Amino acid sequence: MRNWRIGAKLTAAFAVLLLLFAGAGAFSWTNMRSVRTEALGLADKHVPELIVAGDIQNTVQSMMYEIRGYNFTYDRSYLESGREEAEAVSEAVGKAVSLAEAFPELESLKENTDRMQELANIYSNLIDLTERAVNTIETARTGADESARMFAANADAYMQSQQSAMKDQIIMDLDSFRLADRFDKVELVGRIITIINEVGIANHSGQAKRDISSIEKAVLQLNDVSQLISMLRNTSVRKENLDQIDEIETSVANYRMDMMKTISSWKELDSINERRVEVGNEILELSKQVVQAAENAASDITGRTVSSLDATIVMMVAATVAAIILGSLISFVMTRSLTRPIRRVTELAAVARDGDFTFDRKDFDIKNRDELGLMADALADMVASQREVIRSVMQKSVQLAALSEETAASTEEVTTTTSEVAESNARLAEHTRKGRENALEASKVMLEMSSLIQIAQTLARDADKNSKDMGEAASEGGETVAKTIEHIESIKDSVMETGDLLQQLDAYSQRIGVVGDTITGLADQTNLLALNAAIEAARAGEAGRGFAVVAEEVRKLAEQSQQGAREVADLVAKILEGTRSAVASMEKSREGVEEGVTIAHVAGTALGRIEKAIESSMADLQKIITTTDEEVAKSELIISLVDSTSSVMELTDEHVQSLAASMEETAAAMENVATSSQEVSETSEELRSMTDRFKVDMDEEQESSIVPAG
Repeated sequence: MRNWRIGAKLTAAFAVLLLLFAGAGAFSWTNMRSVRTEALGLADKHVPELIVAGDIQNTVQSMMYEIRGYNFTYDRSYLESGREEAEAVSEAVGKAVSLAEAFPELESLKENTDRMQELANIYSNLIDLTERAVNTIETARTGADESARMFAANADAYMQSQQSAMKDQIIMDLDSFRLADRFDKVELVGRIITIINEVGIANHSGQAKRDISSIEKAVLQLNDVSQLISMLRNTSVRKENLDQIDEIETSVANYRMDMMKTISSWKELDSINERRVEVGNEILELSKQVVQAAENAASDITGRTVSSLDATIVMMVAATVAAIILGSLISFVMTRSLTRPIRRVTELAAVARDGDFTFDRKDFDIKNRDELGLMADALADMVASQREVIRSVMQKSVQLAALSEETAASTEEVTTTTSEVAESNARLAEHTRKGRENALEASKVMLEMSSLIQIAQTLARDADKNSKDMGEAASEGGETVAKTIEHIESIKDSVMETGDLLQQLDAYSQRIGVVGDTITGLADQTNLLALNAAIEAARAGEAGRGFAVVAEEVRKLAEQSQQGAREVADLVAKILEGTRSAVASMEKSREGVEEGVTIAHVAGTALGRIEKAIESSMADLQKIITTTDEEVAKSELIISLVDSTSSVMELTDEHVQSLAASMEETAAAMENVATSSQEVSETSEELRSMTDRFKVDMDEEQESSIVPAG
C-alpha cells in the first residue's frame, strides 16, 4: 500500500466503514420494512376498524339515549335526534361493511357487520313502532281529556238543573218526598263526579309515574260509575236531564276506552322499549367485540414493531461501536503516515527559509509514491530551481554593478563635453554682441554716406559753382568708404568666427547625442536585466520575493535613466536644430557682408571716377548725376544689408541664449543620470549583499550537517 495515493487509502478505509454501515443498514432496512408493513396494516386496517367500531358504539349510545328520552317525554325533538343518530349508525355500519369487504382478514369485523346491519334496521323499525305507540297514547290522552271536559260540562249542567229545581221546590214548599228525590239525584251526580275526578287523578298520576296498575284500578272504578249512571237515569224524567245523562254516559264510555288504549299502548311501548334495549345492547356488544379484536391486533403489531426496533437499535449500536474502533485504528495509521513526512518537509522548509538551498530529494527521506512523495519531488525541484535562480541573480548583480560604473563614466564624459559647449557658447555670445555693435556702427556710417551721396547729387547739379566742394566731398566720401570697408571686413571676420564656433557647437551636440544613445542603450540593458531578475524571482516563488522587490527597484531606476537619456536626446536635438539655424543665419550674414564689401569697393571706385569726372569736364555732370543716383540706391541697399546683418546678429544672440539654456538643462539632466547611475550601483550592491546570505553550493561540512529523517 506504500505506492497507493492518499485518496486511494482514504477510499479503502471509508469503503470498509461503509460496508460495515451498509450491512447494518441492510439489516435495519429489512426490520424497518417489516415495521413499515405492520404500521401500514395498523394504519389501513386496524386503526380504521377501531375508529368505525368506536363510531358505531358512540352513535348507538346516542341513538338509544335520544329514543329513551322520546319514550319518557314524548318530545319529538328527541325522536328527530334519535332518527338522525339511527342514520349515523347505519352510515357507520356501512363503513364497517366496506372495510370488511376491503380487508377480509378482519374476521371479527366481517363476522359482526352483517348482524350489526340487521340489528340497525330492526332498531329503526322499533323507532317507528315506538313513534306509533306514543302517537296512540297521545291520541288517547287527548281523547280522554276531551271526554273529561264533556263529562264535566254535562255533569255540571245536570247538577245546576237539579240545584235550581231544588231551590224552586224549597221555595214552593213542596212535599218532602219530591225534595228527597231531588236530593238523591244531586247526591248521585256528586258521587259520579267524585269517582270521575278520582279516576282522572289516578289516570294522570299513573301516566306521570308510569304506573299502569294505578290506571288499571282507575278503570275498574268506572264500573261503579256505570251503575250510578243507570240509577240516575231511572230517577230522571226530564228530557234535558236524560240528554245530559246520555252525554255523561257517552263521555265516561269514551274516557274508559281512551284509558284502555293508553294501557294497551303503554304495555306495547314497554315491550318495544325492552326490545330496543336488547337490540341496542347487542349492537354495542358486537361493536365491543370488534374493538377488542382491533385492540388485540394493534397490540400484537406493536409488540412485533417494538421487537424489530430493538433489534435494529442493537445492530446500529454494534455497527457504530465497531465503526468507531475501526475508524480510530485507520485514523491512527493514516495520521502517522501523513504527519511524519509533513514534519520532515517542514524541517527542510525551515532550512530553506534560513537561506540554505544545498539539500536535494534524498534528504526528504520520503519513500512513498503518494501525494506526499510527489510533494517532496516538487519541493526538491523547486529548491533546485531557486538555487539556479540565486546563482543567476548573483551573476546579474555583478553585471549590473559593471554597467552602473560604465554609465557613471559616460555621464561624466557627457557632463565635461556639456561644460565645453557652454564655454564655447559664451564666447559665441560675446562675439555676436560685438558683431551686432559693429553692424550698428556700419549702419550709421552708411547713413552718413547716403547723405553725402545725396549732397553730391545736389552739388552735381550745380557743378560749376561747387566743383571744388564736390571734390572735397568726394575725398571725404572715399575716406568714409575706406572706413566702411574696414568695418565691414571686421564684421566679416566676426561672422566667420561665429560660424566656426557654431560648427564646433554642432559637432559637440552630435557627440552629446552619441553619449545619450549610449545611456539609452545602458538603460535598456539595465531594464532587460531587471526584467530577467524579476522573472527568475517569480520562478523562485516565495523565496524569490525579495529578489523581485530589488528587481523592481532596478527596473524603476533603469526607466528613470532611460527617461533622463530621452530628455538629453531631446535637448541635444533642440541644440542641433538651434545650432544649424544659427549656422544658416551666419551663412546669410557672411554673404551679406561679402556683398557689402563688394558694394563698398564699388562705391570707392565710383568716388574715384567722380574725382576724375570733376577734373575732366563738366560735360560728364549728367553721368555723375546718374552715377550718384545709382550710388544712392546702392547706399540704401547697403544700409538695408547692414540692418539685416544687425538683425541676424540679434537672432544669433537669441539662439545663443537659447543654446545656453538648453545646455543648462542638459547639465541638469546629466546630473539626474549620474544620480540614477549611483542609485543603480547602490541597488546592485544591495542585491549582491542580499544574495550573499543564500547557500547554493554544499561543501563536506554542510553535507554532514543535514541529518536525514529518523
